[in-house]
Amino acid sequence: MDDPIESERSTDIDEMDISEDNLQKPNIFNKYLPFYDSVKRQGYDSLDEIRENLSRIIQLRELRPGFSHWSSKLQRFMSHYGLYFTKIDHIKIINLYVAVLTIEDLDFSHVKTCFDMLYDLTRKTRLITRDDLVVDWRLLHKWAKVILHNHDESYSLVSVPNDIESSLFYCIRGCRPYFAESATQEILDEFRPYLCPFDSAFSDTMRIFELFLPVHLPLNLHEKGFKLWLPEFLGIWESIYSNPGWELNMVNLFSLLAWCNIGYIDWEPWLPRIFTRILKSFSLPVGKLQVSLQQYHYSMSSVTTWIVAMLGNGSSCLQHLQDLFTAIKNFYHPSNSGKFQQDLISFLSKLAQAFVDRVHLERKANPVWYFTPPDAYRLTEQDITDFVNCVKECAFIAIFTKAYLKEAAKACQYLSMLRPELIVPPLVEKLFSSIDSMSEPHRFTSIMTCLASLARQIVRQAPHFSQGQTYVLPLLMAVLPGIDSNDFKKTAVTFQFLNAILMLVTCIDCSSAIHTRNDLTEIEKEVCLSTAKFEDFVTEFLNRTFQMIDTLSTEMSDAVVVITKVNLEDHVTELALTSMMFGIVQQCSKKIFQTVREKIINFLAGSFFTPKVGKLVTGLVRAILKANPEETLKYLLPQTCERIENIMSHSETTILTDHKGDTELTWCLILFSELARARGDTLLIYKPILLSVFHRCVRIVHKDTHEAVANAAKNLLKSLSYVYPLEYRLTVENTDEPFTDFLPIRAWGQHVEFDKLNVQFHIPNEDEVDFACEFVETFIYPELQLLNEKCSKMSTEERLRSLTLVHYMSIGCLRMVPRIDSKLIDNLVPSVAPYGSKYQTQYSIYAKQPQFKENLRMRLLIDVGKLIGKQYFFFVDNYLWFCRHSLLDVIVENHSDDASSIKIALKIYSLSSIYYGVFKHDADKLHKHFEAAKGSFINKLYGERQYPRFLMIERITLQCEGLFRNYGLAFVDNFMERLYVLVHEKTKEKQEGSHRVAAEIVAGMIRGSKYWTIEMLDELWLKLTPFLNEVCANLGPETLSYWASCFKLGLEDEDPRRMHRPINYLRSLINTTATGNTFMETSRWYLVQTLTNLEWRVPSIWCMINEQAKELLDHPYKAIRERIAIILSSSLTFDVTLVNGQSTRHPNANKFLDAIRERLGHAIEIYEKTPLANVSGQTVEIDPEARKALNFIETVIQMHTHLFSKCLQPIKSSIVRLFPYLCEIESIVANDDFIRKNLTVSRTCVAMTYLHKNVMEELIEQLEHVCSSPKWHARRAAMEFTQNMIFCNLFNVRPYAQRLRQLVFKCLFDEQFEVRSVASVTLSGFYQCGFIQINNEDLKYFRSMSKTSYFTKVDGKKVTSPENVVKRHGGVLGLCAIVLSSPYEIPNHVPEALMLLCEHSHDPDLIQKSIKKALSEFRRTHHDSWHEHREKFTEDQLVILADVLISPSYYA
Repeated sequence: MDDPIESERSTDIDEMDISEDNLQKPNIFNKYLPFYDSVKRQGYDSLDEIRENLSRIIQLRELRPGFSHWSSKLQRFMSHYGLYFTKIDHIKIINLYVAVLTIEDLDFSHVKTCFDMLYDLTRKTRLITRDDLVVDWRLLHKWAKVILHNHDESYSLVSVPNDIESSLFYCIRGCRPYFAESATQEILDEFRPYLCPFDSAFSDTMRIFELFLPVHLPLNLHEKGFKLWLPEFLGIWESIYSNPGWELNMVNLFSLLAWCNIGYIDWEPWLPRIFTRILKSFSLPVGKLQVSLQQYHYSMSSVTTWIVAMLGNGSSCLQHLQDLFTAIKNFYHPSNSGKFQQDLISFLSKLAQAFVDRVHLERKANPVWYFTPPDAYRLTEQDITDFVNCVKECAFIAIFTKAYLKEAAKACQYLSMLRPELIVPPLVEKLFSSIDSMSEPHRFTSIMTCLASLARQIVRQAPHFSQGQTYVLPLLMAVLPGIDSNDFKKTAVTFQFLNAILMLVTCIDCSSAIHTRNDLTEIEKEVCLSTAKFEDFVTEFLNRTFQMIDTLSTEMSDAVVVITKVNLEDHVTELALTSMMFGIVQQCSKKIFQTVREKIINFLAGSFFTPKVGKLVTGLVRAILKANPEETLKYLLPQTCERIENIMSHSETTILTDHKGDTELTWCLILFSELARARGDTLLIYKPILLSVFHRCVRIVHKDTHEAVANAAKNLLKSLSYVYPLEYRLTVENTDEPFTDFLPIRAWGQHVEFDKLNVQFHIPNEDEVDFACEFVETFIYPELQLLNEKCSKMSTEERLRSLTLVHYMSIGCLRMVPRIDSKLIDNLVPSVAPYGSKYQTQYSIYAKQPQFKENLRMRLLIDVGKLIGKQYFFFVDNYLWFCRHSLLDVIVENHSDDASSIKIALKIYSLSSIYYGVFKHDADKLHKHFEAAKGSFINKLYGERQYPRFLMIERITLQCEGLFRNYGLAFVDNFMERLYVLVHEKTKEKQEGSHRVAAEIVAGMIRGSKYWTIEMLDELWLKLTPFLNEVCANLGPETLSYWASCFKLGLEDEDPRRMHRPINYLRSLINTTATGNTFMETSRWYLVQTLTNLEWRVPSIWCMINEQAKELLDHPYKAIRERIAIILSSSLTFDVTLVNGQSTRHPNANKFLDAIRERLGHAIEIYEKTPLANVSGQTVEIDPEARKALNFIETVIQMHTHLFSKCLQPIKSSIVRLFPYLCEIESIVANDDFIRKNLTVSRTCVAMTYLHKNVMEELIEQLEHVCSSPKWHARRAAMEFTQNMIFCNLFNVRPYAQRLRQLVFKCLFDEQFEVRSVASVTLSGFYQCGFIQINNEDLKYFRSMSKTSYFTKVDGKKVTSPENVVKRHGGVLGLCAIVLSSPYEIPNHVPEALMLLCEHSHDPDLIQKSIKKALSEFRRTHHDSWHEHREKFTEDQLVILADVLISPSYYA
């Protein structure tokens, strides 16, 4: 379920308070239709009919087919009319669908219908309160259990709609606020017993809790709500930190609870733990070795909702959020690409969105009944400012991430809604600076994309921010160079930006207003003066656009002319250009419109364009035509028609049948079709020339040309017969000078009240209706007659032309044609409820009803439709219709290769079912999909039951669960005989398959015998044990996995008390005497590992296995040791301490690991005292004791690592006590890359795990101890560990910041170079993530130490002092840490630290090496934005820096 929180956080932003006949929530837009009174009457009649038919269907228990059909009609009714019924009716309809869900054996399709309807009816939560409605949670849970755990569907035993799970979730989401007040206790009573963290049932239970626990209860019911479970659930969440799947459900639940109960839950004590978990969930890479323990990632919607809900009333949540952004800020930088960036940027946008939602909900005049935070917890203006300041820096960085630019732009958009003055000016400044920087073109497009989403905040006057209007004209002029034919992406982005701005402003020169009005602010005066540049902008914009079109036209080769396929970028650019041009001309001054019209007409004069480039040109024409059709037609239509007539007159005899076509004619007809889009009444005066062009060109066969003619016919008919708004201007006020009554700039970006809409519609008049009918009669019937008489004799091109014209004209005119009215089609499906409505549309959109000589829909069905048989008879309206062959029959029988004609004929046939211009979905689509899927698996031509192999095996498995359960021992002997035959198969090619079948059968025998009597089980295992012994004695690499699957399937989810025989058998495998065969011994342990399927249910078995396995940790064979490491980690998995108890019967992890620690210390001593290899002459002897010690060490490392992937609670006090040994081992394995890497991973697992406060103190003590170790490898390992530990537990470890700072400073001056270097990196990480702050004291200290003289006098001679070199080097490394702590910016301390490093250019090589490395990294990370960074340095500092760097020109 995507974004489970966002829709529950719905702000109902589209709601309007409408009081109309006590209706719940009518669709307000219907009120402004030209025939509203008829719409209103139709709404009441339709609702009555829907209710009547639904009632009849349910009372007579005939759900199929009427229930889904009339429910869909109700759904469409709500889509068109809104909640157009009273509260009483609303509740009755809800209860009706709830009641249907109580019907036994209800079909899943009807279940889904109920779910969808209930969600649609309950989603507007504010309309119905808990006092109005109660929904029984048990009913929904019953269906949840059936749907979420349905095993029949996978075997095709039932048909379940594809998205029924999603419908279920949304239904529960809508009904959840209406569960009874006792529901919480009832749910807890029923499901609390399943809260065993080792059991798979825990995950299912937590999912149920997430879905069903009521979180919307009012204050007086909190004692019966979340207070019954929240402390317990938080305790579980705190105890289990290995990121199990159910943790996501828990976080989702906490998030929604916090949102619905803002101010009623004290989250303050939990904030460090919450933010630590959130930081861990990002799985950010830290250090050189990347180890991810985070298998599941939190939903960003849930995380952000939770955070936003905890803000306010002085909570430290905002400070924690600021610290979080400080820690992750550098990961937003574009150079840090990785999978993690998607979550990071999603976190930004969803956080800002959630904050906007909360502000909106808190300030609603009519609040949602469950969202009522106490006044003290409501967000203040200062809270809003602080939040925006907290988030904006990372948002500004994120917009340069190419892959997720749209998400980052959304974040900036939401922030600008809150505080435009903090977001708009910095982004505008960034855009201006990016225009000047040619080295970073991607910055220009990124910022422009972002600003496009902020357009309204830029252009709109707001109480606290009207400065944005001053940017409009400078921005418009500044981005024009982005229109570049050589960079299509930049051009597209530029068009989209210009479109966003120009839709929201009036292109009117208001400069004269400063002389005629005395109420202007200084900013308004500045804006008014700037509007004088609008004409310059429009002129320059058109010049650049024309230049681009000319360039593209010249670049088009003859070969490209044929290719008319338009890619997505082309289409977006075309739409943006059209919309932008329309934005200019529909609300510009008359002078500017005249300029635009003249330039476009002059550009078109005598020119013609290829279809691809032509789309940009026609986009310009469409815009001016829509804004002012009279003037545009006057200057373009007669000239275009004359041009077409001239071309036709000179070559009419050849052009009609010329398949190559005439490029100029094609262009002229494309332009002609565009002009046919003009408002219908403005086209009437051009009727003669319009008809003349159609008569001359209608028979042209060239594909592009006849498509242009067909398009023109469709556009003309739509213009004449459709109802559409006449204009889309920003304001209806008079925008002409002298601006005394109205100032246009004050309308920029503003909304308009509904009662001031004044929408004017085009309603077809009598002349338009007559013209449309005449046009249809004139052109469509001759084509139908031609197709009927000569279809089989026509050329492919001619047939395609004719069908295309019929198709396009049908689309244009069928809106005027009523549905087919015949008793023969009234009730094609017999039902107690009618299929059609008795209330068809009762209002007309025409001044007079269109009159045709017959029903065109029926004519199309007869002429084109494929009906039953070869002769067709229809009795409609008392007339007998007869057709011997349908057009489709003729085409298919005689021209089956003419796919294009067949496809269009099918489209025409489907059009006949359109009612007033609405397309119908193909009813057979799902059926065809199903048939195709079935056909891919089964081919009847192969013979009966010749299924693919995998289906056969599945079928055998099923047949084996059922046979043994039902028939007991009856078939055992038969199967045993067959089993021996299978495992004795000699043919090599068949051995693997035979073992697989045998393993499947045995699994079925084990699982199917679980309910047998003891005597029957004894008899079965008496026969099965020798067989399994033989199998286990002859296992091979190819067959092992099948037998492991056998025991897995046999034991999975079973009661171990009924499975003690297979359990004992598996346990006996490890008692077998060692054979010396490594594979056989490994295989036995591998089979024993299948006991993990019994999970926590066999503690005694795990204790026994643990005792035996721990003695094999130093086994000579590596494969066996690896298996032992896995087994031992599994045996310790179930030692978990929860808030309400602890497991006591499983192996005790602390006791076990303490014993291992002692053995590990002994092994380290042995290995360090005894060399592993003794070389004597030509022979090399391996010391057996040292070898065993190393084997033991290696296995412990592996086991330790596996603990963190398997255990729910891997951090124990014994793990902390073991940690120093994991650091000491570093010196032992330094020369073995494989073991060393495993060891680093093992330590990193500890560092990256969620660390509780109770282990943090002990772990830091161990770190301090290790950093005093005589082994420098151990000290270095401790420093590497510290860096990871701090970042992954940033908020939990803050109380220890001072101790850890001292520890790192100590290691910064360690005697060993490697330790000092790692300490510098760790310190830099501390600074970078904000764990400790860079201060003057640190800088002063490092400056002092870096100036330590490394010379001293011994016996009067000047010699180098190693101790002083260490001090000097430590100081330099501290300075390096400061410089590298800010990889993408220059804070105040960095320039001084850099200058201090530059003073050490003549130091010993050891120190110079560290400095060069730091400067190289600084140069790499700051290169992209050096033009900005250099401003932080003085000229002298820049000269010094350039002198020291290897390549001074790098920063030029």
